[in-house]
Amino acid sequence: MHPTPSSRVAGVTRLCGPAANYRCTAGGYAGKSQGWPGLRYGSGYASRNTYGLHNCTLYAAYRLWKNGLGDPGWHGNANSWDTLAPSSKVNQSPALGAIAQWNRNFGHVAYVDKVTSTYIEVTDDNYGYNYTDRWRIARNSAAMPDNFIHLRDQKSPAKPKPKAPPKSSGPAPPSRGDSTGVYFPWDQSWHLSNALAAGASNYAFVRGQPNSIPVVGDWDGDGKDSTGVYFPWDQSWHLRNELNPGPSEYAFVRGQPNSIPVVGDWNGDGKDSTGVFFPWDNSWHLRNELNPGPSEYAFVRGQPNSIPVVGDWDGDGKDSTGVYFPWDQSWHLSNALAAGASNYAFVRGQPNSIPVVGDWDGQ
Repeated sequence: MHPTPSSRVAGVTRLCGPAANYRCTAGGYAGKSQGWPGLRYGSGYASRNTYGLHNCTLYAAYRLWKNGLGDPGWHGNANSWDTLAPSSKVNQSPALGAIAQWNRNFGHVAYVDKVTSTYIEVTDDNYGYNYTDRWRIARNSAAMPDNFIHLRDQKSPAKPKPKAPPKSSGPAPPSRGDSTGVYFPWDQSWHLSNALAAGASNYAFVRGQPNSIPVVGDWDGDGKDSTGVYFPWDQSWHLRNELNPGPSEYAFVRGQPNSIPVVGDWNGDGKDSTGVFFPWDNSWHLRNELNPGPSEYAFVRGQPNSIPVVGDWDGDGKDSTGVYFPWDQSWHLSNALAAGASNYAFVRGQPNSIPVVGDWDGQ
C-alpha cells in the first residue's frame, strides 16, 4: 500500500521522511502491538523492519487510542474506514486530530497534525514500505484526502485572544497574563508578584537545594503556573502545584549529566510537561507525562553551542522548539516536534544577548 501523498503531486511537500524508524510520527508511536490498535492492526496485519511494526492503520489507530478512543469494535483496510465509522463522523472538513483517509486501492489513513487555511499536515506509517513520513498538503492539491474521520479529534487550536485596550501605567490587575518573579539561588527562595510593578511579593517561599535550576509551568492544567526545581547532579525534577512550601507532587528523573531542562505543553492538553536538551548532540527529548518513562518526542535541532528555546510559534495550543545561535544572533524555530527545516529563521539581537520568549500582544 503506497502512501497516497506524494511529493511528485503538485501541492505536496514531504517535511520528514522517508524514515525507517518512527521519528516522523508523533504521540510516542513506536510500532508496537499494544492496546486495541495492536489487537486490530498489529503483528498479524503489519509488516516489520528492525525498528518494529509498520502499518498506516496501526499508526492511525494508535493516535486515536492515545487521544482516549475506546475499541471501536471493527477493523479493516484503510479504504473501509469511512464506511465502518459512523456516517455522522465522516466529512470533508479537516481538523486537528482527525484521520485523513484515501480510498484508492487498499486505501490509506494518516493522522492530521496541523490545519491552516491553506494547507494541512499529516503524519503516517506505511505497510510494506516500512517508513514514516510527515506531509504538507495544500488544500487545492489533488492529493487532498477523500475524507476526514472525526472519531476522537483533539481540542481545537486555541482561538486568538482579543487584544486588550491600552492601559495606563501602573500595577497590572491580577489574573491577566504573565507576571514576574525572582529566584534566589543562595537560599533557594522564590519571590513572585501578580503585578507588573514594584512592590511586595504576593508569594514568598523556599523550594530547592543548593545549585538547583528553577523551572516554571502549569503542571495540573488549572490555568495557573507554579514552580519546580531540576537537580543537575541527579537529573531529577521536583514540581509542586501550589505556590507555597510543601512536598513535591511530582518527582521523577529525566535527563543525563549536563542536560538542559526545558518545559512546554507538547501535546496541547493544557498542562505543561518537561524535557531535556542535550548540548553535546543538539537533541531534544520530550515527554507529555510528569512521570518517568521514555521520551515521546526525540529529534535533533540545533548546532554546537545553540541555546534552546520553547514556544507556541503558530498559535495551535501546543509548544514546540527552536534554537538561538549566539554567534550570529539568529533564531531557528519549528512548529513540529520532529527533525526538519525551520519554519521561521531570522536575526534578532546583538552579541551577548540573552534570548527570551513570550506572547507580548495576546494574539
